Amino acid sequence: TVIRRKQAEEALQRARDELAVLYEVSAAASRAESLPALLAETLSRAMEALRSDMGAVYLLDEAGDGAGAARLRRVAHRGIPAESLLQEEVMARPDGLFAAVLAEGEPLLIPDVTTDPRMPEIMQHGPRMTFIVAPLRAEGQMLGVMGLMRDAEQSFGLEEVALLASVADQ
Repeated sequence: TVIRRKQAEEALQRARDELAVLYEVSAAASRAESLPALLAETLSRAMEALRSDMGAVYLLDEAGDGAGAARLRRVAHRGIPAESLLQEEVMARPDGLFAAVLAEGEPLLIPDVTTDPRMPEIMQHGPRMTFIVAPLRAEGQMLGVMGLMRDAEQSFGLEEVALLASVADQ
């Protein structure tokens, strides 16, 4: 019974922490002066809550490429070394992970970016990192994606993926 009580207390603390993050994101939305400022604050809060080393937010560009591939524009990032940053605009290739997240509307977990062929080449040749990416939505409309990374030895759990999805839906 002591073990069950300890597990229940830990679950309750996790739930409190998750609610605190969602509250902070909602509060940031009410005081944000611009969408980029709001997204930067949301990214920062998500990274803190999920103990993430790096993160970025990409918004859909209405123009696309004319051939059905979505174009994404980076509007916020944190912790990513300059030499590792993808270009400011990226195409969501039909076989790529951003296209999968946008099409399915569900978060995606990549346990090791160096082994997933959907990852950009620069990331496949870098350090072993785990990566989660979630769709950003507002009022049912797909706006873009938010992605977080940390050392592959500390993979994201299902609760963390769910929390990022909740934050991204805010």
